[in-house]
Amino acid sequence: MLLEPKSENEQLICSFPTGASGKPQSFAVQMSGCENPLCHCKQIRLEMTSLGQGPIDDVAIMLDLSDRAVIREESVTDGVYNAFINDMRSSDWELLNQQHYVFKAQLTLNTDLDALEPSFPIYEVEENSILIGYEEILPFQPFIQFEMDDVRYFVMDLYCVNRSCHCSKVHLSIITDDNKWCEEDDFMLAVDLKTGKYETESQKGRAERLKTSMVMQKILQVIDLKELRQRYRRMRKWYKSHFDRIQIQGQLIESMGAQPSKLALAAEPTGRNDPCPCGSGKKYKKCCLN
Repeated sequence: MLLEPKSENEQLICSFPTGASGKPQSFAVQMSGCENPLCHCKQIRLEMTSLGQGPIDDVAIMLDLSDRAVIREESVTDGVYNAFINDMRSSDWELLNQQHYVFKAQLTLNTDLDALEPSFPIYEVEENSILIGYEEILPFQPFIQFEMDDVRYFVMDLYCVNRSCHCSKVHLSIITDDNKWCEEDDFMLAVDLKTGKYETESQKGRAERLKTSMVMQKILQVIDLKELRQRYRRMRKWYKSHFDRIQIQGQLIESMGAQPSKLALAAEPTGRNDPCPCGSGKKYKKCCLN
């Protein structure tokens, strides 16, 4: 295994062959990545510092976890690049994915979420009133999850942010990590955040064996109505802010598009014998020119 966490402090240790001898050299690894909690990218940078004798003091490698690719940097020699990428195993990529998720999740939890300015699919919201999931906006927000009968379930909370809709509901989609569940089964609840009352919107396949009241009880043990209300208000606020920004940008573009002819006219110099632009009826040289 190329990468392994050091148990006492979860420091990653990296080991791969370097130099002509091909002997493994160990490095302490510091991972960094995009610090935007709204960003879905999974690019990371590994800063590696040698832990002992070896031909390399330190090295930095860029990785894209989405497609398991090593991004070549000019400072990385062919030998180091090839040794690193050839020694990367599936378990190493999985470990880095886990570390990256923890990094981004912690970043999300420590961010002032109300200060963010996320984007929304305005047309789909305004025309089709589609629901937007909280995790669609914050891709590394820890999932709501619970266990029942030795099965782990994940809950996606979805909201209507359409400006013309004044409902106070959150829609809870319950899934598992089983791909067949998404294809064959369906379980959706709607909760009125004002009253706390809930109803089943859809329930089919294996989801039919789940008792709605028990599921709702499990969910509320993980996230209460107060937090769901806060998410509802935040989603509505985010969407309104995004809509207003787009509207203002559209107005600016429209106004700028109408300006060039006026600006061109205004920029055209007035001749000495032309009528004075002040409207006096006199020639420019006899009026405002002096």
